[in-house]
Amino acid sequence: MGLFAAKPIAKGEVIWKYDPLIDQIYTKSKFKKLIDSLDPVVLKQLLSATYKRNETYFYLADNARFINHLEIGYNIFLIDDYTEVAIQDIGEGEEILENYYLSYDDDDFFMLEMKKIDIMNILLLNCRKKRAHAPDKNIFTQLPN
Repeated sequence: MGLFAAKPIAKGEVIWKYDPLIDQIYTKSKFKKLIDSLDPVVLKQLLSATYKRNETYFYLADNARFINHLEIGYNIFLIDDYTEVAIQDIGEGEEILENYYLSYDDDDFFMLEMKKIDIMNILLLNCRKKRAHAPDKNIFTQLPN
């Protein structure tokens, strides 16, 4: 999934603005009470549409919840807790992308998930490098009987 521009968007144009009729803001204590009361399926849905910024939790019920991450080459940026703007011209049909690392708190759910993925990728890469340099690439021949 992702969010794609329905029309050309000019640099500086507002992409998303907090709307209290649609989006919800939670303090840390209220958010903790909320997640403690939810079953795992609903919790996963809530976390997939929530971001943490400046110790506040923002639940997005609009299409902004579909904005994906790109570390280099992102085209939007949060200028404050309530407004996201295009930092370059975005063409019709182009995916709208932000850099989560620059937008959210380090202990945000997405940040923690991305760190787990990064750690797994590093471990897999190191494992592949070790196997590539091992004298015998068949690890089963090295196992005791």
